[in-house]
Amino acid sequence: MRFSSRGQLPDSQWICHPKDVERVAQALVDYQGMYGFDTETDGLGYTIEKVKRKSTGQKSVSEDHAGDGLGAYLEVVCLAFDNQRYGIDVGHEFRDNLNILAPAIWETQEYSCCFNAIFDWNVWEYNLQGKYSLTTCYADGLTLWQLWDEDAEDTHGKRGLKARSKHYLGINMSSFGDLILKQGGIRQCLRDRKLAKRTRNYCSRDAWAHLGICALGERLARNLTWCMLCPKCDNPAYQRNHITKQWICADCGDVNGGKMLSMWDWHKQKDIPFLQILKEMEQDGVPVSEQYMRQFIEPLEQSLQTSLKQFQREASDALVKLGGDPVEITPSSQQLSKFYFQDFDVTGKRVGLGLPVIERTDAGGASTTEKVMDELTVRFQAPGTTSLMRYRKIEKILSTYAEGATACIWDDTNRVHPKIRPDTATGRCSCRRPNMMNLPRDPLQFEVSAVQPLPAETVEQLATLWGITESEAQAEFDKPCYHPSKYAIEVRRAVVAPPGYSLVGADYAQLEVRLTAAESQDSKLIDIINTGKDMHSYTASIVYAAQVPGLSYNDIVEAKKWKDVEGPETYASKPALYRFATLGKMLRSKRDFDEVLTMRCQHMSGGERSQVRSSVETAVSNI
Repeated sequence: MRFSSRGQLPDSQWICHPKDVERVAQALVDYQGMYGFDTETDGLGYTIEKVKRKSTGQKSVSEDHAGDGLGAYLEVVCLAFDNQRYGIDVGHEFRDNLNILAPAIWETQEYSCCFNAIFDWNVWEYNLQGKYSLTTCYADGLTLWQLWDEDAEDTHGKRGLKARSKHYLGINMSSFGDLILKQGGIRQCLRDRKLAKRTRNYCSRDAWAHLGICALGERLARNLTWCMLCPKCDNPAYQRNHITKQWICADCGDVNGGKMLSMWDWHKQKDIPFLQILKEMEQDGVPVSEQYMRQFIEPLEQSLQTSLKQFQREASDALVKLGGDPVEITPSSQQLSKFYFQDFDVTGKRVGLGLPVIERTDAGGASTTEKVMDELTVRFQAPGTTSLMRYRKIEKILSTYAEGATACIWDDTNRVHPKIRPDTATGRCSCRRPNMMNLPRDPLQFEVSAVQPLPAETVEQLATLWGITESEAQAEFDKPCYHPSKYAIEVRRAVVAPPGYSLVGADYAQLEVRLTAAESQDSKLIDIINTGKDMHSYTASIVYAAQVPGLSYNDIVEAKKWKDVEGPETYASKPALYRFATLGKMLRSKRDFDEVLTMRCQHMSGGERSQVRSSVETAVSNI
């Protein structure tokens, strides 16, 4: 391709008439060279509509709902090639243009340059109802630049198209949200004389940026060596020693003189076929039981408010004891930081506890993460931390899964179709809207009061509510701690297999560690693997040994069973290495930590707290 100069773009051509579309389509087929391809829609993904949920007894509540995906309606197809860029209108009144252009795009897809090809492919296929499906491209800028510039966030900003276009091409890109969405969408902007020209330029500029980023990325990727093809067996041979430049094949040993493969070859052979797999994953989606998740919305909301009121009451009482005024604190980071880490305002009025700041955020503010709350509890017996962390857990389940995930279920598929992108700094895939790759493993147990009727008074009702067998429900009924208003929500139960299928879980079992041990021949790594130890626990035992002398690997294994204490029967099931090490140091110094247990287990009776204390002492007796 040819660039006029850095930062300069060719004039934009806006195509509406079918004869002009035919001309561009024929020129594209005749061109037989790399070109920029982009799709513009009136939204991102599917439309989130507001629908009314069943009345809660007080009033009807509006909530988000995915609808049927019409937000992916294609408005403009953008092309850029041979120092030309086009915006081809394929909106409602120009829908025939899409049918004219589609065969040319499909025929030349192996030359197309995209940025986030998965999105463009899905939009294209959705609007063409499966005809002329796109399955490949010449390059995808999003994954191509991960090979060359994986640390973009640390050097010149974000990894998106706009940041890279400005940095590498000198092209300033407008914001879609500011320019399009706030003005009512692409169609509305095109009808506005003041906005039409700017909107047309914005649409076609993206395709030119796609082309430029991929062209430059290809040149850079070709200079990075990936491996050598063994001349004896054609398998990849890798460089064992970068000083002596010695290459070795797993089957043939030392090799020399084979064909060198670059990171551009990796992109063509590995990345682009993988994008097709991710596209199919998005289209297939995840079957989620909406009925299972929605049954918890109202009790979660009630439990959320109970936890919030408890936190506010504890925080207000603590402030009054220090001479301050009663206050209703919201669980925002700003107000939490003020309450825990400030003492007096400029007028000398008591506004907080004045505790020392444990950690700071990237912006310089005081952090209020779970780890910080744990340390405030152990070191200072800070009030409200237990109820605050419980509030956060319930709010996460409610907003992200009970309401969030069910709001993303498409009507026409009854599935969630999250966005899966290979765009993380580590090379792994991210999952958004919603994140179905990080579903909570442990069930959230909570109780609500004044629920009419009570949620589960019989074995059959409990089996239905929790999604378990009647024998499992009977076992729950037999527990002395069972209460008919007690709920247990396991988010992973919401993911259900279609009829005739089963869900299968697979794990790499620390594959990276095993590969590193094999390549490095490190004796400690090999010993850890051969003895069946957990690499992360072994690393933690080394790190925490500096804080707690005598801390062993087995101590860390026990520590990883810890959990926020909810009852004697559940105190040991979640990793809490920091709290374990801190309590260990307190015991070694003979410091009495009854106050700590009282604060952490304030919802328990004295006998239950004694049982937990005994378990803690046993767990850390060897430190």
